[in-house]
Amino acid sequence: MPKIVFPAFLKKLTFDICNNYQKDDKYLSIREISTKFEVSIQTAQKGITELASQGMVIPKRKSGIFIAQTNVHFCSLKGKQLLVLSRIDNPLFFQPFLDGVLERTKNTGISTKLVVNDFKDITSLAFGEYLASLHADGIITLNFDSSSALPFYHAQRQHVDLVSDIIIDELPTLPSVQTDNYKHSFRAGRLMVKNNITSFFVFGSYPEKNKRYIGFKDAVKIQTEKIQYIRISEIDSMSIALGILRNLGTNTGIFLCDYTTVHYISSLCSRFKIHFPPNSIIAYDGESNELVYPNIPVIPCAGPSFKEIGYELCGTMVEKWQAGKFATPLQRKI
Repeated sequence: MPKIVFPAFLKKLTFDICNNYQKDDKYLSIREISTKFEVSIQTAQKGITELASQGMVIPKRKSGIFIAQTNVHFCSLKGKQLLVLSRIDNPLFFQPFLDGVLERTKNTGISTKLVVNDFKDITSLAFGEYLASLHADGIITLNFDSSSALPFYHAQRQHVDLVSDIIIDELPTLPSVQTDNYKHSFRAGRLMVKNNITSFFVFGSYPEKNKRYIGFKDAVKIQTEKIQYIRISEIDSMSIALGILRNLGTNTGIFLCDYTTVHYISSLCSRFKIHFPPNSIIAYDGESNELVYPNIPVIPCAGPSFKEIGYELCGTMVEKWQAGKFATPLQRKI
């Protein structure tokens, strides 16, 4: 029998008890469990023995299996295994987020591990099976987008506790936190105006009609033609961005409006040793006056730091483990 069968079965069994039964209810027989979850009699018995050791069920000879408690599995955080699955293999990108997660799990008994994704097709059901095979109590996915909605949904159906750093409209059941894009982009624009910036570029990984761009444009209050939007996911966008970075004029500002963009642009700046004129400035979400990314002058705190998002999102997972279910609303802004 494959090793994945029992951990997956135990999660399904626990989920069924916690969501469909109350204390002192009589549960299914071993044979009924075997039929319902499509496992062998031996695996069904092993699952009940495990839950009995946790104090969740009480098997009574000749009487059946009874529910002792429905939240014991979630109350104890000690021994829980939490994975942060990053799509980008670069500490400059994932480390601040991971620091937030580690801060939230400090002294809880939760073990935390970073895994850099090496699964090629993140759009397939096989990727969903891969998530289930990681055998973690919870997974935080970092920098995955709507293309992974189907495998995410599949993993959730396998009772994998899964949360994401972005809100995926195609999967509204996925617990997520996200910045208030309009508000923080507006703030970045006002900070640039205050610093006498008169020419603007906005770099982002989303289509031009998004709240980040609109918030920034509303803040600077100038003609649209003086603001150029560069979508970094388009063909030749990196060469265009490199040309802009190498030829910045005075009083020119660039707003990097999401964390993926910050990662890519900072990589360009480091690789090509780009330096900026004294009166030019780049704004992104930072948490102090220290330069988080090499060679990039920063307007700090245009939005919450990536560390803060990691802390908040990890808190969502911890709350689920303690309460037995995710808090509503599942998706929230910070």
